[in-house]
Amino acid sequence: MQRFVVFTKDDCSWCQKTKDLLVSEGHEYFEWNIDQNLFAKEFIKQMGFITIPQTYYRGTCIGGHLALVNFLGIN
Repeated sequence: MQRFVVFTKDDCSWCQKTKDLLVSEGHEYFEWNIDQNLFAKEFIKQMGFITIPQTYYRGTCIGGHLALVNFLGIN
């Protein structure tokens, strides 16, 4: 079951780090790329986010890459 949703964009090193981290920790995720999906781009704009990636867990916003590291309890 995919519990994580990651909003990404093309050529984003933090987005890649976030996806790599989830995989390395054994988590599946669904990716919404805002460069390739108008719905995803509008959602991010409406939520007021100015940075990518944005990660959600079970519908709750975790935040960017460093927030995900903290959420997962990685030192």
